[in-house]
Amino acid sequence: MLIRVLCVVLLLATPGAAAAQGPLLWELQQDFNGGDDDVRGLTLSGRSVIIVGNAGVPSDGPDENNEVIQAVARPTGAVQWSNETLLSPAGTHGWVFVASSQRRAYVVGTLEQPSDRLNAFLVRGYDVATGELLWQDVSVPSDQVDAARVTALEATASRVVVAGYAGNQTRNGLGLVIRAHDATTGAVLWEARDDRPGLDVIPWTVKANERRVVVAGSIGPDTARDLFVRSYDAASGRLEWETIRQAATPIKIALVSGRVVVAGLARVTSGTQSYLLAASARNGSVLWEDTAPVNQGVLNDIAVTGDRVFGVIRTAFTATIRAYNAATGNIVWQEQPAIPAGMAGGFSTIGQRNNAVFVAGSIGSDFPGGPQSTSIWVQAYDAGAGQLLWDDRSHAGNNAGVFDLVVGSRRLFIAGFAQAGSHTDWVIRAYDSRADALPLIP
Repeated sequence: MLIRVLCVVLLLATPGAAAAQGPLLWELQQDFNGGDDDVRGLTLSGRSVIIVGNAGVPSDGPDENNEVIQAVARPTGAVQWSNETLLSPAGTHGWVFVASSQRRAYVVGTLEQPSDRLNAFLVRGYDVATGELLWQDVSVPSDQVDAARVTALEATASRVVVAGYAGNQTRNGLGLVIRAHDATTGAVLWEARDDRPGLDVIPWTVKANERRVVVAGSIGPDTARDLFVRSYDAASGRLEWETIRQAATPIKIALVSGRVVVAGLARVTSGTQSYLLAASARNGSVLWEDTAPVNQGVLNDIAVTGDRVFGVIRTAFTATIRAYNAATGNIVWQEQPAIPAGMAGGFSTIGQRNNAVFVAGSIGSDFPGGPQSTSIWVQAYDAGAGQLLWDDRSHAGNNAGVFDLVVGSRRLFIAGFAQAGSHTDWVIRAYDSRADALPLIP
């Protein structure tokens, strides 16, 4: 495994010097087995960043794909421990998710079993300090070949909640699967299923606290699915309420201050548009929906505080960062960074802390049939007024991007991938996130 750690001494230079690059502290770039690698998720626990991603393993036949979970030191990026396990003998890079609570880290992925091709949910719990595997659960939710996938993971102090789908009993659709595990032992506390003939019921995103588990997903035939939002009792798995909205698809959900906020896209006559919904966490009643959606846009991610909802909307050629009033849904401010002609860019993830909003994604050339070059793109904005604080672009090459970010009290961490020769490496970059360290762009 090739590991490269770049340490940067932060100099608070003039605003002009800071305009080209954010306050980078360190970077960790890794090639695990000589194949394509990417980071899919981050979480913070103590003084560690817990990272999960895919690692390609070139072999004589189709490349294998390993799930990698790793802990690195928040101040320096030094690797503290790492664990790899085979997920796909066919080399398929899959969705893998990470969450943490009470100095434990949890990871889930879809295990493709080569003997019978029946996919399994592989859930693991680790001790953050040592990397010791505390427990593991392998469940096969369907007897159909390649018909099951995990879609989301959430952890609280007492429970680990896994969401996914599996082939239904009539073999003409997909059914919802939600499993709650004991956070200490991994024992299954309850399981919820929704299996309807001829329909897909897919949970795409989940959040939880000690009181409830909220899920947003899609329901309907493959060509005309609607959005559902549900709340389950966290202790028993009993369904408390459900809200349906037509012709919409969720991507992210948040549970903050008695509100459930759902972001994604909606189908309209002209194609698609961005979608945002706020509902009461108590009974699911709709409080507001976005009245100014972006045409042909997708609301990829949200960060919710007590009085604001921050979101990133991406279209084919533009990026939009918005702040909404959490009580009314009114737009407080909006920014659309300039993208040069012949280029495309946008943001896939967002976070908020220390009076700043951080976004990350990719930007690059857009010439069909011509040379391609993309870079990792990270920006910081003032949370109150939307003023751009800094803009950072790195790893220009054939292929680069960001899947996730997480913000701590002192540092912003972004994670994704970058081209390195004939393959991609996974990349983690750490920036100073403190308000007094954020340079201003004049």
